[in-house]
Amino acid sequence: MAKTCLGIDIGREQLKLVLMKGETIQKSVSVQMPDGLFRDGRIVSVESTGELIRQTMKEHKIHCRDAAVVIPYAAGYLRNITMPKMTPEQMMYNLPYEFRDYISDELKKYAFDYIQYEKAEEENEILAMAVPLETLEDLRLATRKAGLRLRLAAPEVSACETLLYRYLLKHPDVDAEKEYGILDLGSNSSRLMIFRGYRHQVTRTVEQGMDRVEELLADHYHIDIHLAHAWLLSNHEDCVHSEVCQDAFSQISVEIMRALNFYQFSNPGSQLEDIWVCGSSMATESMKERLRENVDVNIRDAVEILEGMQGNGKTDLNSVCFQAVGIGLNHNVTLKSKCINLAMAGVEKKHYALAVPALLVIVAGAGAIGKFAVADRLIEVSRQQSAVSSLQQQVDAANAYIESLGDLQDTYAHYSYQGFTMDEAGYMNRPEVMQLLQDVVFPKVKAGSWSLEGGQLTLPVTGATLEDINQLAQELNAQDLVEYCTVTTAATDNMEGQAEAVTGQITIYLKTILPDDLQQILGGTDNETNES
Repeated sequence: MAKTCLGIDIGREQLKLVLMKGETIQKSVSVQMPDGLFRDGRIVSVESTGELIRQTMKEHKIHCRDAAVVIPYAAGYLRNITMPKMTPEQMMYNLPYEFRDYISDELKKYAFDYIQYEKAEEENEILAMAVPLETLEDLRLATRKAGLRLRLAAPEVSACETLLYRYLLKHPDVDAEKEYGILDLGSNSSRLMIFRGYRHQVTRTVEQGMDRVEELLADHYHIDIHLAHAWLLSNHEDCVHSEVCQDAFSQISVEIMRALNFYQFSNPGSQLEDIWVCGSSMATESMKERLRENVDVNIRDAVEILEGMQGNGKTDLNSVCFQAVGIGLNHNVTLKSKCINLAMAGVEKKHYALAVPALLVIVAGAGAIGKFAVADRLIEVSRQQSAVSSLQQQVDAANAYIESLGDLQDTYAHYSYQGFTMDEAGYMNRPEVMQLLQDVVFPKVKAGSWSLEGGQLTLPVTGATLEDINQLAQELNAQDLVEYCTVTTAATDNMEGQAEAVTGQITIYLKTILPDDLQQILGGTDNETNES
């Protein structure tokens, strides 16, 4: 039964997903990557990348468990090396030393793997790769976040080798030692990978990609770089065929021509005739036209290599997902040699053979202990948990009641000692003032009204004689609550038909007596408070 695998190619501009079943493409999806999520061959946010993969799978109804991921070219180091014949163990031991001139960091922070090509009896030609363990861990976490198991992690060269291997099997009349080129038109750079048969020979990087076209387009039309990117993807107003874009394509094609000429100069016997182009832009066709003008080889579309891989005939083949197809196919197609696979590099192997007996002993011991000691404890724990739950319900009910009171707590808290200001602390206790009026003032005179402002009580009074009012003032001065009392006015009126009456106004200055605890809060004594 054919295996199902999801090929994943994470790029700076686009995320490519291809669902493979055996050698058949079931679904292919390409979505835009958020800005800054992938930079310099590294995933910036593992959580966001995993969520993007999971959401894309959900939207396009992709159901799969196993994943194969392309390791970006910039994430590690790739070398073609010739080494003497040795065992795989010896090869893995010696392999890190082949990269010590390229890696400035500690070698133990990298994972190494290789694919071996037979060359002669006494030596091997191998393709070796070194990748930071941190990068591989990010890929594992991102796929796990998306609900996938990482089964294969290999460089883009391995994806291309698998597709070329299948292509040669499907075309037995083609020379197996013929040279082929695969040109990946990236966003910030382009890579020309050259193969002999399906075996990788060299990769030349051109430090110009489709970003250069967008920059020139933005400068020419005075628009934002993101808008220029959207214009290029949608070919807004046929901007792809504008003079500025055509000039940019020509510049890139000239750089690719130089890289190709350097390879041919370094390999005088080279007979490279065909270059397949894959890319992620609407400008790919125009780019191929410029290449045909500047490069003396056959420029072909990489879709030709994917011929015959359509599942139900409804899947549109395109070169955007070329490497995602190759990595997904790599999980199902076995090459003549061992494939590079760094999916589990840096993960400690679990020794299940030793774990099973130990697990049986633990289970048996746990059963014996549980029979005599655990059961009663579990019952007691359950009872205590029920009691805790009941108490928690009471606490929740009390908290709900307190919350239902709204702002009352804050309102009444203001009238505690801690909430008083010095002015508020000087306000008299109105019940005590009312008691003073009732016991001392009202038995002697009549008071139709009174006013209390701070510590000053003012009473317009009416008495039988002036002596009554003066005597009342003396009695008030003798009260503990009164600081002193003054009679501000007094008069005698003889009204026809009425008895003689005396009216006046008494001003009472009341004492401010603070409780001991309030004195401590306000930081003073009775005398200090009275002076203030």
